[in-house]
Amino acid sequence: LNTDSEILVELQAHRRVAYLLRGEVLFSVHHDPGRPFDVITNEGTVRVLGTRFGVRATSSDAIVTVLQGK
Repeated sequence: LNTDSEILVELQAHRRVAYLLRGEVLFSVHHDPGRPFDVITNEGTVRVLGTRFGVRATSSDAIVTVLQGK
């Protein structure tokens, strides 16, 4: 979680969800095809099954950077 960033995380039986309310965050997600991982921003949703990636939310868009995986 970067400076001046805020997230809300929900771990559910069939999925994992992170709401990126503002700022930037780096995730390292364990592969679990039965529980995809969603990052929800004001501009859209990113879904991964397992990878290392970052998401930055700005006032007008969301930028996704994949560091490892697909």
